[in-house]
Amino acid sequence: MQKFLPIKKSIFIVCLAMMLCWIPVTAHAAGHREAPTSPTRILFVGNSYTQRNHMPNIFRKLCKSSGQNVIVRSLTNPGHSLKNTSNPTTANGRKLYRLLRMQRWDYVILQDRRYYPISKPQRMKRTIRKLAPYIQASGAKMVLYQTWAPGKWHNDYNRYDSVSNRSDYQSILNRTIAEIAEEHNALVAPVGTAFLLCSHSSYGIKLLMGDYSHPTVEGSYLAACVIYNTVFSRSSMGTPYTGTLDVMTAFKLQKLAETVCFAS
Repeated sequence: MQKFLPIKKSIFIVCLAMMLCWIPVTAHAAGHREAPTSPTRILFVGNSYTQRNHMPNIFRKLCKSSGQNVIVRSLTNPGHSLKNTSNPTTANGRKLYRLLRMQRWDYVILQDRRYYPISKPQRMKRTIRKLAPYIQASGAKMVLYQTWAPGKWHNDYNRYDSVSNRSDYQSILNRTIAEIAEEHNALVAPVGTAFLLCSHSSYGIKLLMGDYSHPTVEGSYLAACVIYNTVFSRSSMGTPYTGTLDVMTAFKLQKLAETVCFAS
């Protein structure tokens, strides 16, 4: 029996080497499972466009299901602009500055009122200019949540002469967001562009509620996918978490997000 031991040992060593080579490959293939050693800390700041359908929680579950280790917090106030939310004389403003001063963040995601890039771009720029030093001091990268043009029956198209359709609206909105991003070296999460692409597709997925403004669950899921792609520089395609959506709808939304974020 003694003479066969070296062969058994050799087989064992070869098998062990093969297993060690196989593990990282399969871990990567099975939904991006290489979680960082310390959590990525992400703060959402916005209004009902962020809050509706608990979008930050959808984002957190997307991250968890794909192996991303995250801590997600949100400060959202329906109907508020960033100027309102960051007003230091209010309870919400004090809470925001306390979050930025007392905690470390990796990403702070800012979402303003949908029409401010159209009607009040300078106010929006001043507000973000004021927040920028606090975001930087917290260690975070600023991410601008690019919102979407409302549906074609929305009153905004009667209110603002500069826009007559969703494409016009989105174009001006995107330009303002891009200018702010350039000033602060910020990332842009192109959620609005993804919404517009979906409206031009044959998917037939309803992203807006009956008010032609706020997102449906599908819209919030798409927003979460776009933000995931933006923050992690990788696609959410294949992420197993679908929330309350059927698998095919979630797949289509993941594909839309991938197209908008990574199409060359």
